[in-house]
Amino acid sequence: MLNLIALFFIIRGSTAPLIFDNDILRFLFYSPESSDKTLYNIAISYFAAYIFYIIQVYYLEYKKTQKALTSIDIPARNLINQTNMFLFAWETFTKRNSPDDGKILGVDITTIYYKDTSGFVMSANKEELKSIINRIRDAYNEIINNSLFEQCDNALRQLLLQQNIPDEMEDLYKILLSAEMLAQDSSTTILETYSIYTVDDIRTRLKKLDSLLELNSDFNYTITTDENDIRQRKRVDLMGLLMIHENLNYFSRLYKN
Repeated sequence: MLNLIALFFIIRGSTAPLIFDNDILRFLFYSPESSDKTLYNIAISYFAAYIFYIIQVYYLEYKKTQKALTSIDIPARNLINQTNMFLFAWETFTKRNSPDDGKILGVDITTIYYKDTSGFVMSANKEELKSIINRIRDAYNEIINNSLFEQCDNALRQLLLQQNIPDEMEDLYKILLSAEMLAQDSSTTILETYSIYTVDDIRTRLKKLDSLLELNSDFNYTITTDENDIRQRKRVDLMGLLMIHENLNYFSRLYKN
């Protein structure tokens, strides 16, 4: 907007003839050669400085950020998906007020089956939540330790550095375990609490990252009780276990390395 204002004064102070000479254009854009040119000179300087900034600063920073985004594509996708999965399962396991006030009224941790909008079925329980946190941490560390990410635009860095996502998920997991213990003790009236702001803020940051990378990640999961869905998930899990068993020596060496 400042450039538009500067451009207006540049045109108004110019000695070039009007393309269309009429009363309106003469009133807006004509100024006598003998008139004060202070605003014209300031406008020229500002406009030139802005062009210099675009070429020397913005474009270079933009290219660095684009390279950084390309290099973190896979871990960012994993970070977004795994965090969404964790939050969905965590919220399913907890009983809260509606609207949510940050108090956990009860806990019901069982094995749940849920799917994304494409129909892919997943499962979660207490042990799986812990595994998800480890995957979140691996993806997060891969991003923040990326050399290109360290050199990219500060706004992108702060998008992920202002909230340590794996640590926040770890805290939510501990709160869940504590709430479960409190629920088992009928003599206590203490309730666990958590920060709704933190959860909402993390979701907002992930959606911004998803938009920057154009990943079109799924932020909406639904619980499924369909027997076909459950059989499909169990079949996939079984195939994974069989693959690990059949290649146990390889995975053992891989772990040691």
